[in-house]
Amino acid sequence: MNQEVQGKKTRANKKKDSDYCEGVDFNFAVFFFGLVVVLVGIALLTDKLGLLPVSFNFALLWPLFIIFIGLLFVNKKNLIADIFAVLVILFAFFVILLAMLTPSLRTGASPSFIFPDVSVDNSGIKIGDYYLADSGFSKQSPPAVQTETPVEAPKAIPVDLFYYNKEADPNGECGSAAVLPVSRAIPVVADPIAETINLLLKGDISPDEKNRGFVSEFPNADFELISSVLKNGNLTLEFSEVPGFTDGGSCRMSILMAEITKTAEQFSEVKKVIFEPETLFQP
Repeated sequence: MNQEVQGKKTRANKKKDSDYCEGVDFNFAVFFFGLVVVLVGIALLTDKLGLLPVSFNFALLWPLFIIFIGLLFVNKKNLIADIFAVLVILFAFFVILLAMLTPSLRTGASPSFIFPDVSVDNSGIKIGDYYLADSGFSKQSPPAVQTETPVEAPKAIPVDLFYYNKEADPNGECGSAAVLPVSRAIPVVADPIAETINLLLKGDISPDEKNRGFVSEFPNADFELISSVLKNGNLTLEFSEVPGFTDGGSCRMSILMAEITKTAEQFSEVKKVIFEPETLFQP
């Protein structure tokens, strides 16, 4: 009798132990949620203690709740389901760590999940008020970065104006060898050739240049450049005809033509100068 009762008690205890073991199932959803809460808590703690600046955007945490709900439906008595749940949890935390670090380190953009104040520039990695150095994070100003000074576009273009120099022509041969340059500058314009020719026609010779033998018959109020056309290396210059100025002795005409031709040919794109009308500068 006693043995039968004792056997019933033993079987009852074994059933209780079995029911207890079956009732204690590992809940992946609760485990996942707990890990998220712990991670957030540790991050906030480091921020409060001033160890590392942290800023959370909780509005972006909602995908974690979808994962949490999905884990609630995982069959905990199935080995494949358990492996799947573990892989989901590992992948989720891998994505979280990736969101925390990778965007900042690769592009310098602020992460969309955690540490929105992280950025990368020429001075290094900046997280809030902290800068990453070889020795770790330090709250200091970033090292000075040397930047190249932008090159400003030239406000003027140096050019030469060619005028007759009588001291270079002691024998009065009126050759082009006696037509020499003086330095000037023109503004940046669409047609620098025409601008230079117009400057030549002003005949503005300084006192020092006159002392060195430079002379000019420019300016003439009626003599002006009408058009300037450059095509295939041929520069066609059309001037107004002024009787008594654009015709005359051969010496004077050759000097006028040489002054204009040499001034135009200083531009590398000009290979030949053509005067219009054709009767211009005829002796």
